[in-house]
Amino acid sequence: MIFTTMIGHQQLVHQHVVYEVFLCTIQSDQRKMTRFPLKLRDVYHGWLKRLEEHAFQQKTCVERELEQCGVRILNTRPKLGYREVKYLHQDATYTNKLLNEWLKKECEQLFCSYTHLM
Repeated sequence: MIFTTMIGHQQLVHQHVVYEVFLCTIQSDQRKMTRFPLKLRDVYHGWLKRLEEHAFQQKTCVERELEQCGVRILNTRPKLGYREVKYLHQDATYTNKLLNEWLKKECEQLFCSYTHLM
């Protein structure tokens, strides 16, 4: 049996939201790039595509960990200044609020940490 503390659950939920936001940001940037005649557009697109695939794999790993711990994300909603995530664990519903500024910084750190992959 897997034993994870409440803080462990919250950390996994937090990581899930960070990867969710990170993936949405990458996808949004890819769409925006297609509108401009960038000389290296194909290179940028390929780079962002590989980054997206790697981040998706990481998000999938976090989702598996959540599942093993008996945690199910019910929904994530953007609110003014934060994201609200509701999840279920052991028949109890929990709500976390994650500040957008913190999420932005964490996404920037992920982006920078992944640059060595390309």
